[in-house]
Amino acid sequence: MEGKEFDVGEYVDQMALLLDLQLRDEYRDGVVANFERIKAIAHLVNSFPLPEDVEAAPVFAPLEGEGVKGKGKVEAIPVFEP
Repeated sequence: MEGKEFDVGEYVDQMALLLDLQLRDEYRDGVVANFERIKAIAHLVNSFPLPEDVEAAPVFAPLEGEGVKGKGKVEAIPVFEP
């Protein structure tokens, strides 16, 4: 696949076939447009440089006091620290 640009329309068509998804013609352009957006976001995330010593966090821990609107206070989750 080296040297070939990723074709989102072809990807959508192939995945629809693979998943046996009957994608109607009137929806295909919208699906392709959404995957184009996903591709752009993924490129932005994947192109962000990370130092070699960065490790993935074992858990997500919201900051103490952050809350979901109308849901009250969220307590911090204990984080494993090696």
